[in-house]
Amino acid sequence: MLRIITRFNCLAAVIVGLAGLTLATSCTSLEESLGALFSSPSTELIAEPSTDPGADVSPDPLQDLTRRCDLDEASACYTLANMYYHGQGTDANLQSAVDLLQKSCDLELTAACNTLGKLYYEGKGVKRDLAAAQALYHKSCMIDSGEACYILGEMYYNNKDTELSLNTAASLFYTSCAREYGDGCSRIGMMMYKGEGIERDVDTAIQMLQMGCELKSTIACNNLASISANKQALAESHISHPQVLSPASTRQSTTNDALQECNQHNTKACVTLAMDYYHGTGGVKRDLSLTHQLLQKGCDLNHGPSCSMLGMLYNDGEGVEHNAALAKNFLSKGCSLGVGLACDKIGMLYYRAHQDTDSTKAMLRRALPYFQQGCDLNVGNSCFRLGRTYYHFGQVVAQDAAARDKYLKKACDLDNRLACRFLGVLNLYGDDNTNTPQNLAQAKVLLEKACNLKEGAACSYLASAYSEEEDAQAAATGIPVDHNKRFRRNRMLLTKACEFEDGLSCYMLGDGYETVDHDLVQAKKAYQTGCDLRDEESCKALEKLGVQIKRLTDDEANQRKQQLAATKQQAKQLESDLEAIRTLVLESTTPNGH
Repeated sequence: MLRIITRFNCLAAVIVGLAGLTLATSCTSLEESLGALFSSPSTELIAEPSTDPGADVSPDPLQDLTRRCDLDEASACYTLANMYYHGQGTDANLQSAVDLLQKSCDLELTAACNTLGKLYYEGKGVKRDLAAAQALYHKSCMIDSGEACYILGEMYYNNKDTELSLNTAASLFYTSCAREYGDGCSRIGMMMYKGEGIERDVDTAIQMLQMGCELKSTIACNNLASISANKQALAESHISHPQVLSPASTRQSTTNDALQECNQHNTKACVTLAMDYYHGTGGVKRDLSLTHQLLQKGCDLNHGPSCSMLGMLYNDGEGVEHNAALAKNFLSKGCSLGVGLACDKIGMLYYRAHQDTDSTKAMLRRALPYFQQGCDLNVGNSCFRLGRTYYHFGQVVAQDAAARDKYLKKACDLDNRLACRFLGVLNLYGDDNTNTPQNLAQAKVLLEKACNLKEGAACSYLASAYSEEEDAQAAATGIPVDHNKRFRRNRMLLTKACEFEDGLSCYMLGDGYETVDHDLVQAKKAYQTGCDLRDEESCKALEKLGVQIKRLTDDEANQRKQQLAATKQQAKQLESDLEAIRTLVLESTTPNGH
């Protein structure tokens, strides 16, 4: 875990090559550099709302602010958080304050992100969580907060295990300075002066300190006075972006070159090397720690797939402790940078949350905009989930057959097998609730596509569609259905469905073999497969044929079924998503790698 350093290294008896001047020791503590941000016990975490009697205050400010916050006015949420934190105009409620700060931060008010980051850092009103604090400062820095970039830089500066951490710290301090945060100018100036993580450049360092001093940074002014008496150098020098050092020479030359390019802000170099360390390819050993650092570098350079993969790794706890806050922040940034998979993933985090809490409506409403973004970016899963919402969740959105069908059709066109099956079944049986008529021809087209996409149940439903069509013809012509012929025609579809792990289809296949073909050997095989897939009817059919099976209790059966499904889904989903992100990582940069 990254830790904020408690003090800077002292510069003792520094010898500066300006007019041969020997300068005094310059020591600065973190408490001085961060001022009242973390350490001052007398400083309030959230500024108290104004009590100026001349201020324009509504008759009921709490109600007015609540209304405006509900309309997603970030500043209203932030002011309301202040009131709950201080108990002004209402009872003090730290949890409400934290929730309102989070909402205001989600609406990209940097003051709220910074304040909430400080609460997590100090453990005030929330459990102390340095990773969550870091994620909030990262988000605020990405918006426009020089102060947040500075604090985040301190976090990276303290993690000196790799040059990459110092490089990232230098970049953050530089950004902080560019956004006119004086202490950031002081820190990048001193790193330049000492050649710490970046090339030593005394003239530019002095310029940085001069800028910080002009921005009212006492630390910058003190450091400037300690290392410079040559005013002419200040007047003639100019500001330039810092250049980072080359990586350690002990690495292989190719890896060395790639890391050097990454340090020089070559996005493709960062993410390609990250994938090498993730897979253990390219002549390097698998190293998830370096993978995370390199992806972080790529994300800092606004490379959406890097942010997205970081978010998924934090969510799945791969190579790092599971952290929901970091997962959401990185996925949110990836989504905002146009990675549809990230939009879908963060939407699912909120969607799953509604299943574990009583706040179903609120969680689903938070998920829907992300699903919409994902669908707009042609992610089939997101379109499917939107379509299902218009069908199942009338308490969140009004049931709308047109919207449902639009999103399900787009999802199916994007080869989402569940959407093809879902829409196919609606056409197969019709839906009285939304006045959807039966359309067997359309049902067969959709279910056949789903079956070809290896959706087992769809293969079984396709067999039913053929049977429904036969029944309709029989009713119209008076010619009875040949059930032997029907089963032999549908047997191929049921076999595919059973192979695609649809237990009920295995039972139907076994039943056909038993009652139509009178082939008990094949029937037992089908029933056994269905029973292995936890289909209870298949297990009962086996027992009737004299096959002894180990019976599980209902709880054991359900638990094993859920565990099996969850394990398979998690493995397939993570592998699929990471492969998709890996492809984006390697292909989404421009030919020159920037």
